[in-house]
Amino acid sequence: MAFNIETDFAEVGSHSNKSDGGQSYTVSSDADTLGAMMVSGYLDALATAGKINVQDNILLNGTDGAQLVMVKSITAGVVVVSKADNTGIALAVSNPSAIAITHRSVDMTSASATPTPSLADGAIGQLLNITMVVDDGDIVITPANGLGYSTITFADAGDSVQLEMKSGGWAVIGQGGLSTGPVVA
Repeated sequence: MAFNIETDFAEVGSHSNKSDGGQSYTVSSDADTLGAMMVSGYLDALATAGKINVQDNILLNGTDGAQLVMVKSITAGVVVVSKADNTGIALAVSNPSAIAITHRSVDMTSASATPTPSLADGAIGQLLNITMVVDDGDIVITPANGLGYSTITFADAGDSVQLEMKSGGWAVIGQGGLSTGPVVA
């Protein structure tokens, strides 16, 4: 286990009452796969240190990509999580023309051409995690309304972004990747 709470765990955004749960965090490892992160005790160590609570969302970034999970329960320092999407599974798409907002998590695959999918507005407060899982060319997403940006470019497998729908459009509340992550411009 190569996990270090001080360097591999980060809060996304600013929160006033962390004890209520429902906060967003990232946990990153450039040495472990997502499966290894789930069984290695990373999340248990965070719970024991009082860093996470039930209902918190955690974007895990491993050597094989990213996965958003939600803390379902914590009992005696043991954390139980579930995939944090609306349907229980991620929607997998290849060369998408539009990003579905019906799922909490979208896994994208590119093929040699550069797909330029659109992203419609969602419901206020809606969360959406988008990850490039197979890279055979960049994917450039153009949201109908982005808060402070007009495109998100995914260049590498493992690039991911977590968005929240606000009254003015999609806000970027987290992003990561194995190298630099997606470019928001």
